[in-house]
Amino acid sequence: MTRLLSWPAFAGAALLAAWAILSPASAAGASEAKPKPAPGSKPAQAPKPAKPAPGSKQPPAPAVAPVALIPKCWDRSIYNLDGRVTTSVNDVSFEAPPAYHDSFAFWTSRMKGGQRTELIQLLTTTREPAQDGNLPFHRQVSRFQVDIMEQGQIKTPAGPLSQNVSDLRWEGALDRECNLRDIALIGQPVHPDEIDQLSFGLLDRLSPRLGKRRDMKPGDSYTETIAFPLPQRLSIKGLDGIGVVMSRTLTLREVHANEAVFQLAVTYQGDPATPPTEPRTTCTIGGGGTGEATFDLTDGLFIRAQMESRMTIDLEAPLRRLPDQAEDVDPGTAKSHIDLAVNISGTQLVTRLFSEPEEEPGTGAGAQPEPAAPGH
Repeated sequence: MTRLLSWPAFAGAALLAAWAILSPASAAGASEAKPKPAPGSKPAQAPKPAKPAPGSKQPPAPAVAPVALIPKCWDRSIYNLDGRVTTSVNDVSFEAPPAYHDSFAFWTSRMKGGQRTELIQLLTTTREPAQDGNLPFHRQVSRFQVDIMEQGQIKTPAGPLSQNVSDLRWEGALDRECNLRDIALIGQPVHPDEIDQLSFGLLDRLSPRLGKRRDMKPGDSYTETIAFPLPQRLSIKGLDGIGVVMSRTLTLREVHANEAVFQLAVTYQGDPATPPTEPRTTCTIGGGGTGEATFDLTDGLFIRAQMESRMTIDLEAPLRRLPDQAEDVDPGTAKSHIDLAVNISGTQLVTRLFSEPEEEPGTGAGAQPEPAAPGH
């Protein structure tokens, strides 16, 4: 059975309100003749509301009841994630000795304005629960497209990149609250280095995680911390394994029908678990952004999310010795500042392949026991 997302029917509510205003009882009352006041008499007036005494406090506004947000993971179902990841280089600057200026200027000019957009569709199929209660799943890429722009021109990726991405397969397990317990890559592409340079893996970090049931009301917040590789790897010795830690605060903004809408606030910093591996090499990561995410209260998952952010990378690394320099010369280090825009958006739907069996009459949780036979 396929379960589709439902949307609120506001038109019906508006029509009922109109009927209430123009009901027959109201119309009849309006058509009755009003008695005329006696000559010289004044029409009765409603008493004016009493003013609050000086210094008195107004009664507090009624408390808003919290909403239960319960993450769910459906067995024997298909999760369809359609996403888009765009990374672009806003600015690049450097500090280097004069002998290296021409080389640095050439590469920074090629980097500025560069943009890469990746479109991907991920299908995650869950199976029946295992003995430990977790849900085994299989994940694959059903569609992938990458558009690369350098110096105002669209470039075609070298090699069968799209096919390599489509060959990716994963196996793993989720708990009943859809927290990832295990995942392993089982479909190895022909050129894994090309895959490592892509950023579609950020889609796994796009949808927030509740982690557990949360009872929240508008204005309440919680924060999650996620580690992931740089969206564009650095081809610098000692910095090629640098990662990012994203701290994301979700604030519940509103709840309507079966959806809860969150406002996102994001900050970036370097991952202390992946420090530089070479001497005199440093990397500092900063920046952040904002976004929005929508949680479906019925299906128990985030169905829409988008995030616009800016990431700054400040690095310093030793320079290579030039051919005309003596072997005992230390060329020193150079610094570079990179300003990236990282924008991610996606939608997620779950299709339940099997519905839960319906309860027989008299067996539900609220069913009343049958009366005992006489004499028992």
